[in-house]
Parts: sequence; structure tokens; C-alpha cells
Amino acid sequence: MLPLFSANAHIVTPPDVLRGRLPAKWAELGPSLTAMDGGGQAVVFDGQVVAALHRTCTMGGAVHEPEWRTDLVGFNTIASLDELRPGCYDAAQRVADMDADGIAAAACFSDPAGLGFGTELFSTARDPEFGLACLRAWNDWYAEEWVGVAPDRLVPVGAPWYLDPVVAGEEVRRNAARGFRGVVLRNPVDLDQPWLGASHWDPFLRACEETDTVIVHHTEALPTFPKRGGPANNMYPYGMTLSLYQACAMDFLTACLWGGLFSRFPRLRVLICESGGSWLPHFVRRLDWTMQHSPLTRAGWPDPDVAPLEAIQHLCWFSTQELDLVGTLREELGITKWLFEDDYPHIESVWPHTQEAFATGTAGLDADAVERLAWREGSELFRFPIPSTTSTTPAGAHADA
Repeated sequence: MLPLFSANAHIVTPPDVLRGRLPAKWAELGPSLTAMDGGGQAVVFDGQVVAALHRTCTMGGAVHEPEWRTDLVGFNTIASLDELRPGCYDAAQRVADMDADGIAAAACFSDPAGLGFGTELFSTARDPEFGLACLRAWNDWYAEEWVGVAPDRLVPVGAPWYLDPVVAGEEVRRNAARGFRGVVLRNPVDLDQPWLGASHWDPFLRACEETDTVIVHHTEALPTFPKRGGPANNMYPYGMTLSLYQACAMDFLTACLWGGLFSRFPRLRVLICESGGSWLPHFVRRLDWTMQHSPLTRAGWPDPDVAPLEAIQHLCWFSTQELDLVGTLREELGITKWLFEDDYPHIESVWPHTQEAFATGTAGLDADAVERLAWREGSELFRFPIPSTTSTTPAGAHADA
């Protein structure tokens, strides 16, 4: 059984996560967990209420049953922490669940059931000084109480600051100095900030490049793009939302490419999670067509000596659960930098049957490609050695634990 390196796993925000870590004047104002009137719990931060829908954390208990997954009403109801598997929010329990499924290492970052995929909630604080204090305290908590539980198993991927690129760069350097290997980043235009091609972001991007910090973009279907609208928005079929994830990956990657990140910061590394890969042939073909269409479109391309596909091959890594497509995309596009993701604890995760799902999905790949996808690509990208021994139990042995 191969050890697996998961490039995409999540943390459901535990209660009072920043208690004792904020300056005295804000000591009681950090994110907290509160009971909702209709049942369940939510993270409350600076007047904002972020409820945890059951679909964001389906590990263990009744919420992991197939019958529940097809129940649209239950699927959208609000969860309480005690309904979730402890591995969602407790690092020691997470490692135990990793052991049970053959996951040797996992890059864990935040979740919509709390701070957002890009840990962007802190940057929405009404007082930016307070938001920044929370952001730094979160990174401290994460380093000490999450990664610190098993620093040889939990890959440190920090949270960014979106409102000041100089401060954002300083935080990247502060975290890199204590061993962080990556930083999550959602598309900053989602927060009404300049696009990634603007020199505005150079201090942040330069800090990532100079510290070998991987930019990790977790794509998602946003409420603003593509626009769906309507009062029943969260009652749309979940598959509709999931099928739009790749659209936002395209949006982010387009900004990286047309913003010239591959030539302006040639040692920068960008990992795009949760979008699979089936969209890439269309995306590359569209880029090529756009470049050939007129002198006006070609004039905007940042480096005429580098073709779009070459830029992607240089700049980007992709993590995926569409494992059966990896071989085809390697051959068709020459995109070879693929990582595995288990997406614990979301509904897309196949825990506790990850090993058998991986074996089935990679059946058509040669042994070297399988090993690269399983752990080597992730280990090399994040500069994170895989432990020589990892405790495992047979797949499914703990499904009722």
C-alpha cells in the first residue's frame, strides 16, 4: 500500500480558537462558536455569522450515510460540532484518521464552515487592525496547536492578508521562518482588491518566491461568479454547485497567466486544488485560439516567447480526485505535475476508502506515475519529507468508529 500525500484537506474551526492569543483590547472578540436558533452551530466573527452546513463535513455518524447524502433538506441543515467526526477539528484525531486511511501527510487549511477556503474572513473585519491581529493569531494557533501536534504529518499552509500586500509579504516571511511551506490564496478580486497582474501584489508574490512558499488556490463556486441568485440559492442541487468549481479555477489561472506571474516571478509555484483537470484541454485550446485571434489579444500576453501551455507547465501544479484522467492529460497536454487530494472532511472525500479509490483511479498509470501522484510530487513541491513509517489499518476497518 502506497503512502498518500493529500494536497487538499480542511479544518472545521474549533471553538474559541484564538482565545488567549489576541491583544487585550480584542481578547473577547475573536471568532467563536454559537448555537443557532433553529439548531446547529455557527462561527460568529465581527458581526458575521457563518453556519456550517452538513455537506461541508460528512465524516462519521449518520451524516456519512448514503441515505442522508441524497436527502436535500438534511443536506442543507446546519451542523453542530458534536455531530462531526472529531478529526474535523482536532489535530490528534485527524492524524488518527489519516493513519487509518494510509494518508502519510496532508496539507490542511480552512473551510467554508468557518473562515473560508482562502481564510479570507479576517480580511472582511470592519477594523482592519483587528482583522490583522486575528489573522496573525490564527497562524500562530495553526502552527502551534494544529501542525505542532504532528509536524512530520501535517503540512503547514498559512493564511494570507488581503488588504495590504506589504503586510501580506511580511506574514509570508514570518511563517516561512518557522517552517510553513505554503499559503492559501483566493482570487483577490473576489474581495474587491486589485487583480494579480497589478504590481500592487509584487511584495506578496516576491515573498512567496523568495521563501519557496507555494501559493495554494482552492477553487470554489462563488455566490457572485457564476451568478446564480435567487432566494433559494442554497437549495440548488449540490451537483450544480460542484460542476461550477472549475469555472473559478479558470478565472484564477487566467489572472495568473495574463498577469505574467510565470515570467515576472519565474521561481513562483502555484497549486490549484479541487478543480479536477477535465477542464484543462478546453482551457488551453481557448488560450491558443485567443492568442491567434488578433494582434490586439496577442499584444496583451506578457511574454511573447512563452506559449500559454508552456506557462502553465512552468507555473502550475494541480491536485485532483479525477485520477483516471491524469494519464490522458499528461500525454495530451504534457501537464505532468499532479498531486493527489483526499478533501477530508468534505462530501467529495472517499474516506475511509481512500486507498482502494486511489488504486482504482490509477489502474491505467505506470508504476512511476502512480508513485509520483501518490506522494512524490507533493513531497517535492512542499519540500516535505514523507515519514519512513506510517501507521495504517485496512481500508474501511474503522468506518463505524
